Amino acid sequence: MDVLDVVLLVVGGLFAGCVNTIAGGGSLLTVPLLILTGVPGDVANGTNRVGILTSNVSAAEAFRRQGVSG
Repeated sequence: MDVLDVVLLVVGGLFAGCVNTIAGGGSLLTVPLLILTGVPGDVANGTNRVGILTSNVSAAEAFRRQGVSG
């Protein structure tokens, strides 16, 4: 992985985060970007799951603080 790949992943990740915040579906951008830079598909999927888990835990905590229950 060279510097261009890292820049592509950082910029793509920031853009995907914005998309995900507004409408969801940021994974549709991050997984292909990871695969494009040479990351195997299963590793790209697992890497993406870490971000999804972090987002879900953060959202659950925010709902808990506001007293929202499911």
